[in-house]
Amino acid sequence: FPPRPFSDLNLHEALRSVIRVSPLAVTSAISTYGKSCMPFMMTPLTHCHTNYLRNILEISEYLPSEKIALYTLVIDRLVHLDANLPVGEDLYDEADEDDEGENDNAEDHKAKKKRIDTCRDNLDEGMKVVYEFIHRKVNGDESRVISLYDDFLQVFEANILPSYATGHVQFHLFYICSLAPKTLSIKFLDCMWKKFLNP
Repeated sequence: FPPRPFSDLNLHEALRSVIRVSPLAVTSAISTYGKSCMPFMMTPLTHCHTNYLRNILEISEYLPSEKIALYTLVIDRLVHLDANLPVGEDLYDEADEDDEGENDNAEDHKAKKKRIDTCRDNLDEGMKVVYEFIHRKVNGDESRVISLYDDFLQVFEANILPSYATGHVQFHLFYICSLAPKTLSIKFLDCMWKKFLNP
């Protein structure tokens, strides 16, 4: 992760203190407020969105009992962003088609393009945050890769696999598999084969 602002360091130190004093209250608060306080999915302020995701992942480092719930919050948000993008279109196509029709159609097209661009940017930056987290967490240690794979597989099965029209978020798990290909590629294929045979 990039260097943390001083305010973030204070925030995480305060959360660590609360966890030491009352661990059950923190668990309850995270499940209650983790999702409800998340920035609006379509916010054009991408940095607000990515900072929130980055901080959620940071909390998972010192609150391991809630790491699956925290990973789920992050991945669920990325799934929602991914599902709101058009499938099969070039999301970076800057050629803006000129509508020669009515003004209403041109305005609708601009509004839709702006919504897609915002969604795309938030997804791109959110995915980057997760990739950075994975890279930092495993740090070349195969046992850490396998442990993270097991955690992300639970999130994958619960949030990504049943989702419709996503084409990007699943690459987090593929990336984790690529970090220990001899072990995890077979393990992942076996898991998917079992899901295929018994959905």
